[in-house]
Amino acid sequence: MPITSRLDRDLLHSLPTIKAARATINILDRIQFLSPEEQIAGACAAFMLICEGYKFPAQDAFAATKNMMAHHDDRGRSEFDAARSYLDADVFRTKPNT
Repeated sequence: MPITSRLDRDLLHSLPTIKAARATINILDRIQFLSPEEQIAGACAAFMLICEGYKFPAQDAFAATKNMMAHHDDRGRSEFDAARSYLDADVFRTKPNT
């Protein structure tokens, strides 16, 4: 599927959690060897620049994603649990990578 320069707001709100979780892991994989300060600054700046480029309010994108994750957690799904485990094992290094 080609990347377009137009953001589909409806698709953002209905994006399957598996796609969002996979994208999350891809991003985390790229920043895992940076310092914690660089990770936060880089991730936040990238988020803001992407929202700015699509002319989509950052707060709306944040709220849509937070709602997606909360809905996911309420249903007991594992997609974002995998991203959390990846963070713990490969980024924070607070638990063994199993």
